[in-house]
Amino acid sequence: LGHEAQWMFADFAALVRSESVSSVFGASATQLVSELIGNLAFTGRSSVSLFFVLSGFILAYNYRDTLGKSVALPEFYWMRFARIYPVYLLAFLMVLPFVVARIFTETELPGDASRRGLLNLLLVQSWYPPDSLSWNAPAWSLSVEMFFYVSFPFLLGPILSAPRRTALCVAVVFCVVTQIAVGFGKLHTGEEAPV
Repeated sequence: LGHEAQWMFADFAALVRSESVSSVFGASATQLVSELIGNLAFTGRSSVSLFFVLSGFILAYNYRDTLGKSVALPEFYWMRFARIYPVYLLAFLMVLPFVVARIFTETELPGDASRRGLLNLLLVQSWYPPDSLSWNAPAWSLSVEMFFYVSFPFLLGPILSAPRRTALCVAVVFCVVTQIAVGFGKLHTGEEAPV
């Protein structure tokens, strides 16, 4: 909903703010409900972050004792790939006719479509931000997830072997630094926070 239906939330919020509705329920109540509805589409961003954290927790819980021992690294990568890629490839193929139509209507250049298609096919579109929402926009999160899967085996050992207090301090510093970086990125691109 956050990617594809923000207009629905905006329209519904405008309806709630309308004179006919606010005359029945009162201006302050309809303004509050309107703001809640207007911001509802943006809560999906938090849900995706929560999903990434939960996914990392489950991976760590399941593989902390077995990765590199009873589960070899190639087997781990194959299991992650097999879990995501078949359905992802189906979605990729479903979007393909629409991209071809954009090329034929000259809405998208063939070279751009080819580059974006290759990035999407390899599941690395989010690694190049200008194309992160290309082809199948919500699939950016799977591209990010694949990055986490690639990184996971290299981070698990050092995290588990570090003293708990050190690991916690590094995690907090990492969170703060990334939030500052995101803030500077938004300032640089001119992106505004939802109102």
